[in-house]
Amino acid sequence: EAISRDLLLQQGPDAIVVVGDAKDAERTLSLALQVAELRQPFVLVLNMSDEADASGVALDVERLERLLGIPVCRTVAVTGQGMPALRAAIERVREGAAGIGYPWPIERGLRELLPLLPPLPMAKRALGLMVLAGDARLETLLAQHVSARRLQRIAALRAEVERRLGCACAYAIHAARAEAARALAVAVS
Repeated sequence: EAISRDLLLQQGPDAIVVVGDAKDAERTLSLALQVAELRQPFVLVLNMSDEADASGVALDVERLERLLGIPVCRTVAVTGQGMPALRAAIERVREGAAGIGYPWPIERGLRELLPLLPPLPMAKRALGLMVLAGDARLETLLAQHVSARRLQRIAALRAEVERRLGCACAYAIHAARAEAARALAVAVS
C-alpha cells in the first residue's frame, strides 16, 4: 500500500487497475472509493468471482459501474476467466465519479488545508486527506515542497481538526470510508 501511494505521489499513472476480492465487497469497495478520491482513471476488478458465486455473494456489476462511474469486471485470475473483459475495461478506463462525505470538521479542515499543499500528480483533496490522517512518510515528502512555516500551519490545522472531531483524523476518515463502502455494498448486493 505504501509503495503504491509513493508511486502515485511521484507520477500520475495513465490508469490504475484496482484488484479486489469479490467475496469481500466492503473491503474492495473501500479501496475503490479511496482510489476514486485520487481523481485518476481506474478500473475495478472483482477477482475470485467464482468463489464469491459459490459463497452466495452477488454484486450487481452494472449498477456498481454506474455508481462508481468506472468500468468494473469480474475475473478468476487463476483460470484466466474474465481477462478479455478486463482488457476491454482497461480500454474504457476513466476517472471515478464517486465521492465520500466526511464529518464537517474534516471537510472544513480540507477547505483550509488545500491551498497550503504543493502541486503533486494527484487530486489535492486526496492529498489533503492523507495529510490529515497523519501519514509520516507524506510529511517527509511535504517537507521537500513547502516551507517550514507552512508545515507548522498544516500541523496546527490537523490538531484543530482533531480537537473539533474529538478523535484522531485517521480514525474519522477510516470510519467515513468504511460507512460509504458498506452503503455501496448494500446498494449493489
